[in-house]
Amino acid sequence: MSVLETTTTTPPTPAEKRAARLRESMPQTAKVLVAYWEENFDTLWGSPDVAATLVELGTDAAEMFDLSSKYVTFLAGFMGGTPLQPELDRLLAKVAALPAYTIHPDGTVTLDPEV
Repeated sequence: MSVLETTTTTPPTPAEKRAARLRESMPQTAKVLVAYWEENFDTLWGSPDVAATLVELGTDAAEMFDLSSKYVTFLAGFMGGTPLQPELDRLLAKVAALPAYTIHPDGTVTLDPEV
């Protein structure tokens, strides 16, 4: 076959278009969710003064920690046992490396003194 020959292709059906879109968007959605969680995680834990940031969060800190924990559980639920497992393992290692902290009844969070 020559490149000069006219070829005809059958345009994709609506169902084929939707399937292609899903194949493209589902993995991208996972990457975006991970990126947003990691951006928030790094904003706090990568800050030069985590304790000062926690003070500024005040009574919102406990809710933020709770949401972050729920988000990690959600990520683990759909990433675990898939080709995304290495990425999940990397995120879980970040969480496991956190310093000890205390969530207080008033919603504040403080870092525990190092022993």
